[in-house]
Order: sequence, then C-alpha cells, then structure tokens
Amino acid sequence: MVTGEHPPIPGEAAKLLPLLAFDYSLDAIVAMNGSGVVVGWNPAAERLFGWSEAETLGQAVADLIVPPQYRQAHREGLQRLSETGQGPVLGNVLDHLTAVDRNGREFPIEIRISKAGVAGGSPVFIAFMSDITARKTIELALREARQAAEDANRAKSDYVSRMSHELRTPLTAILGYADLLRLDSPREDQRTRVDAILRATSHLLSLINDVLDIARAESGHEFLSPEPVRLGGVVAECLSLVAPRAVTRRITLSTVQPKGELYARADRQRLRQVLLNLLSNAIKYTGADGTVTIVSERSGKDHVRLAVTDSGPGIPDDQMSRIFEPFERLGAERGPVEGSGLGLALSRRLVEAMGGTLGVESTPSTGSTFWVLLERTTAPPGPRGEVAARESPSSASDTHEHPARTVLCVEDNLATVELIEEIFERRPGLCLMTAMRGEDAVRLAVEHRPALILLDMHLPDINGDLVLERLKSAAETRDIPVVMLSADATERQVQRMLDAGARQYVTKPVRVRELLKTVDEIVG
Repeated sequence: MVTGEHPPIPGEAAKLLPLLAFDYSLDAIVAMNGSGVVVGWNPAAERLFGWSEAETLGQAVADLIVPPQYRQAHREGLQRLSETGQGPVLGNVLDHLTAVDRNGREFPIEIRISKAGVAGGSPVFIAFMSDITARKTIELALREARQAAEDANRAKSDYVSRMSHELRTPLTAILGYADLLRLDSPREDQRTRVDAILRATSHLLSLINDVLDIARAESGHEFLSPEPVRLGGVVAECLSLVAPRAVTRRITLSTVQPKGELYARADRQRLRQVLLNLLSNAIKYTGADGTVTIVSERSGKDHVRLAVTDSGPGIPDDQMSRIFEPFERLGAERGPVEGSGLGLALSRRLVEAMGGTLGVESTPSTGSTFWVLLERTTAPPGPRGEVAARESPSSASDTHEHPARTVLCVEDNLATVELIEEIFERRPGLCLMTAMRGEDAVRLAVEHRPALILLDMHLPDINGDLVLERLKSAAETRDIPVVMLSADATERQVQRMLDAGARQYVTKPVRVRELLKTVDEIVG
C-alpha cells in the first residue's frame, strides 16, 4: 500500500549517496587539499576539462584548469584560504571566472567552493563548476541588443529634434510676416487673404506637431509631468475651445459631472490634448443637429473614466481594429476627411504613457463612445485643491536696472533675423542688436549688457544651451534675462532650458503678438 511516506534508507545505501552524487553530477566536481593538489576528479570534470581522473590525481589544480595569466593569483588566494579559512570564493557562487581545458580553450565558468573537512592534517576543498559559455553569449547578445535599441532611440530622438527645427524654422517667416500684415490694418480683401495664409499655416503647424508627437511617443521619449488633475477644470476648458465649431455645425454639447470633484493622476497638458482630440473627432464625424456628450465618473475604487459619446454614424466592425493605427482616416471613403490620421494613435500612446487606457465602443448608425481610464487620486494640498500652474518666473517685478534698453537677438537664420528686425520696428524705444554665432553673442553680451537676450538653440559654432551656460556662469552677464527662441519644441528641451536659467522659452514659429508680449513684460 502506498502511504506517501518514503521508507528509511538502509545504512549501506545511505553511504552510497555521496558517491552517486559525485559520479553522476552534471557539474564538474574537483576536490583538492590545502596545497591545491587534486584529490578527487569526477566524470563531469573529465568531460569538461578533457583530463582523466588518473591524469589529475596528485597534480596541481592551477596547472590543469587555471589559465596561465591567473595562476599566480590563484596560488596566492589558495594560500590565504588554507591559512585563514576565508576567501572571496569560499561559500559564494561566482560567475566571472575563466577556466582552461586540456586543449587550451578558455571559457567562462560558474564556481562554488566549499570546505569539505580535514584529511591528513590538511583542509580539503571541493569546487563545483559548470561551463556558462552559452549563458554568457546570451547575456552579451542581450546587452548588445539593449545598447543598439538605446542607440536607436537616441538617434530617433535627435532626428525628432532636428526635424522639429528644420520644419518649424521656415514657418516662422510665413506666420511672422502674415501676423505683421494682419497688424497693419489691411483692406478687407487683403485681410481675407492674410487670414487664409494664417489658417493654412496653422493647419500645417498642427500636422507637424502631430508627426513629431507620435515620433516622440513611439521612441519612448515623451516627457510627462504627472500630477493630480481636476477633471472638471480640464473638461470645461476643452468644451469652451470646441464650442465655436460645434455651434457652426449645429451640434449640441453637454457634460455629465458627478457630485464633488474628481481628480486623476495625469499630465494636465497631455490630458487636455487627448480630450480635445476626442471632442474634435466627435464633432467632425457627427452630422448637423447631432449631440456630443462628455461624462466624468468613477470607475471602481481606484480609477476615473472620461467618456466622449457622439450621435454620429458609428464605426463598422471591420474597421474597429484599425481605429488606433497611425495615418488611418476612417470615413475617407465616404468623402473628404480633414486631418492626418494621427490623432487617435497619438492619444492612445499619451494615455498609456500616463498609465491609463484608451478604448472605444461603437454601434453603426447610432454613434461611438471613446473612453479614457486613469488612476484616481486625491486633491493636492492648497486653498482650493488646485495644482498651481507651472509658469516661468514673472519679470514684471524685476527691478534690475539695465544700462541700456538693448535687445540682443542670437539667430543664424537670415529670414528669421529680418522678421525680428521688422517686429522690433514696432518698439522704437528698443535697440535691436543681432549676432549669428554663439561666440559673438557671449562677447556682445559682456560688452553691451543688453536688457534682454533672445537666444536660438541651433547655432553654427556652439549650441544655445552652451551659450546660456556661459552667460549664466559669468558675473557680467548672469543677471541678463535670456529667452530661448527655438524650433525645438520638445517638452524635455523646454524644461531643460528653464532649469538652466532661461527666463522663458518661445517656440518657433514665432507669433508676433506673443514675442512682443514677452519682450514688453521683461524689458518694459
């Protein structure tokens, strides 16, 4: 009868267990005395090192399996181990050592040495060893693959930064000059043409932003600032922004909010971007006299759910799998559909980067609901439970007196320089000085002590971040406010420059009113 209990092992059989373990172990087992002489060598050691037991007994271990370059260190370590009974290998598993076989092949091993006892007045040590060449090869391949991926991500990040600069810089001249024309009180027919230029350029800028955003999100370089975000405030802001378009299309907007405030852990700017995209899509695909509703609610104990529901045509089942694919513009087969097809793909990546989920439910001919699930959190401390907006330090209260009302503009793009010169013609009380190289900028700043420096990031000799570092490290220029004026619109770059001492960061393409407002606030 089977009882599940093992019968006791007879005494003679018990004595055989160590011998069986020694002979049939998959690990090479080598026994040696305190002098490093082999006193035991199992079959696995024969297979691993190529020496038979008869050839090894009485031989020094160092001469058999230790590479020549390590033998002296081995002997010294063995002597310390024999004298003190202590050593880095005793009782520890090590995987950074190298052994050599009979044919001179060196290979990595994993080894553990234990003290077995004393025989003939000398300590006896047993070493358990295994060849870990395959494991090391895999580890090396993984490290190389990880390094290659990191290099590719860095290259992609650099590419995104360069493309941001190359695509945005030409738009600076287009938008800037169109802004100037708009400010010059044009005739009605001229105003119509200028407005058309501004709309088309703004649309192009929006497409560029979407492409750059999706590239950053896919490369894992999206810079987020998670914080407690009050959903009611974000929803109200987004509804106010899309309301004019909804009115034009005769679409009714509504919202359903719970009693009390709900807070989600998210990046406020990115959550706003996602909701605006979902609301804009709902309005775009919903016909006249339709409805769009946004609902905020708790979802379980630890999450909140934002849902945008429309009364549009819905999404056919065969298209649901493509809804979040980049450049997919569902419904284009029924007629022209504006947009790049990047909005939903980018929104999903942004929500996932915030630790949430973006999904969709749809019924053809009835409508669709796009929902966002985020981690629920509590209101931050403060008088109103609101998170203070992150703003650059205001310069309105800056009492530092500058010796001259001079503005130094450091920019290497000639079209942008000419545009800024025209913009500053509207501020006759200011003297504009220009430099196209970083070295010249530092020299002119020391010589003239301008009231403000407008500094581009990409210069032909040294980058703007190094110019900023030198300006802030010199006693003559450290108090001069610096506004970064760059086409590099990545959030990480913006934050890096603000942390380095920049007063503000203005992203190209420059809008005339924004630039003048910034200058007026700082210079007065």
